Amino acid sequence: MKYGINILKVFAVLILAGCCSSGEEPSEAEIEREVMATFEALWDAFARNDVEDFASFYHEDVIRMGTDGNYVKGREKFKQGCYEVYEEYRTELAEFSRPTVLVGKDQTVTFNTYEEWYIKLDAPDTSVTKATWIAVWKKQPDGSWKIVMTTWH
Repeated sequence: MKYGINILKVFAVLILAGCCSSGEEPSEAEIEREVMATFEALWDAFARNDVEDFASFYHEDVIRMGTDGNYVKGREKFKQGCYEVYEEYRTELAEFSRPTVLVGKDQTVTFNTYEEWYIKLDAPDTSVTKATWIAVWKKQPDGSWKIVMTTWH
């Protein structure tokens, strides 16, 4: 009898959990809208060369894989690298395309193309990067989306 009562308790908890939950998962369209709003805010911060704002879109343990196969782990190291670039260059985001969004429940991938100019501060020298940027976004407990992994090629 004790075994049957325990099963009934578990069954009751499962029914209550099912009845009392918010029930609906966000649709793919809702997830895409959330990620796109974050994506656009990120590129706005990038275009303004606002390292602190730009870095806030990255998870604290983000992994950034460079084109040379080396990676940087962690938001603080990423920020340090940005500040080092800005000591030597002024950057301009010439353009970026609307990304393709591959929607998952709690993880989403975006990829898009962009063109960025690096203008040397102490010489009339400019280099241009045209690349595809790939980001893996993870939904955070607070409902925001953060980049957990990124690369560009």
